Amino acid sequence: MTVRTAVIDELVLACIEQGACTVINLGAGLDTRAFRLTLPAAVHWIDVDLPDMVVHRLECLGDAEPTCRHSHMAADVCDAQAVEAVLSLARSTAGPVVVITEGLLLYLTEDQVARLAGQLFGEPQVAWLIGDFIIGVVGAFIGSWLLPQLGVHIGVGMVAAIVNATIGAMLLLFLLRAIRGSGRFGGRSWWTR
Repeated sequence: MTVRTAVIDELVLACIEQGACTVINLGAGLDTRAFRLTLPAAVHWIDVDLPDMVVHRLECLGDAEPTCRHSHMAADVCDAQAVEAVLSLARSTAGPVVVITEGLLLYLTEDQVARLAGQLFGEPQVAWLIGDFIIGVVGAFIGSWLLPQLGVHIGVGMVAAIVNATIGAMLLLFLLRAIRGSGRFGGRSWWTR
């Protein structure tokens, strides 16, 4: 499991602890969170991807059983009507929604990302948006601040930047798990809009 996956796992679990009733996983690919995470049975998890990918997912998952209420939905996130259909399904479950865009946005144009973001942020039930770009950015900031404080100098260049961001993301994961473990996510959290 990659650090990115583990960080997103922790963020999803924290959102559910905060009251998320529905998880929309846009561009789900072969993600298995609804099958491997311990989730409340009442949570509705919606894995969304293109029709051919949904067929492939179903083949790969075989007889696997989800740990919560689960739906596969074939939809193109570049189609505003398809995204509206996904949001409509999410509205059928009363309560806050968390949306995951892990590994998706880099395949979209700026205009497609802007339109999708507008639709998601315009939906009153969408309380959290979890993407993977922010993990690398936050990890890089943490690593570039902390390592020099500890007297660790990795150097310059692409490899140093990747190592720096990875160490920072691992520290972010550690902090998220420590905070979740101490129950400090009571009430509305800092990442809730």
